Amino acid sequence: MQKSKIIYLLKILIVSLLALSMIFSAACSQSVAAINGMEVTQKEVDEYISFILSQDPEGGEFLTEEDRQELEMNIIDSLLVVKILQKYAEDNNIFVTQEEIDLQMDSIISSYGGEDAFEADLEEKGVERDFLEREIKNQILR
Repeated sequence: MQKSKIIYLLKILIVSLLALSMIFSAACSQSVAAINGMEVTQKEVDEYISFILSQDPEGGEFLTEEDRQELEMNIIDSLLVVKILQKYAEDNNIFVTQEEIDLQMDSIISSYGGEDAFEADLEEKGVERDFLEREIKNQILR
């Protein structure tokens, strides 16, 4: 009898954890803005906030709720502009090549004195290399 209660409780725990992970996943992918069928998700906004705060970790300590909301709105606006530019580029056969991205990356890496220092800084700040390459691509499109 005791064993069946434990199994029952474990099943409830597993189902609860799955439900929570689905809710969390849905919240992260929730659309916070849209234009012409292009959406900005909360996950994208959070990624940019993390990136910005990683550049000045102490600055985040002084960020009021009002400041954070303003930052989020600015990020949403910027992401919408980027999505419009990406769509325009796609519609007009304007492409950023990997070579163009690599040239910019090489310039950034050399400013650090090499790949190791660059990678160490990314890791220290919690910035993904893919995120940086996407940003470079977006900057080239602008």
